[in-house]
Amino acid sequence: YLCFKEGKLVGFLLYEFMEEEENGLENKTYLTVRDIYVLDEYRRQGIATRMFREVLQIASKSYTKCVRFKTWMMDEEIVGFINSLNKKPLYTVYEIEP
Repeated sequence: YLCFKEGKLVGFLLYEFMEEEENGLENKTYLTVRDIYVLDEYRRQGIATRMFREVLQIASKSYTKCVRFKTWMMDEEIVGFINSLNKKPLYTVYEIEP
């Protein structure tokens, strides 16, 4: 998803549809947000929020049950953005080095 302002590309949101077997019973289709970016000088203007909400609409129209957005918990800017959307994580995945 591309966002333009006055003809200039100022942000993008990269997503893809995925299918995964759930509990061995059925396949679940979900949308995964791979990346979101807004140029520094255009941040804090609601652009990322508009892009994310548009992708939620795309997911809804596609009968997708879930939208996944993976990020590093240390990325305070992204975590703050997700919190601003009033969305709560459904689960947490921990990757532990052996």
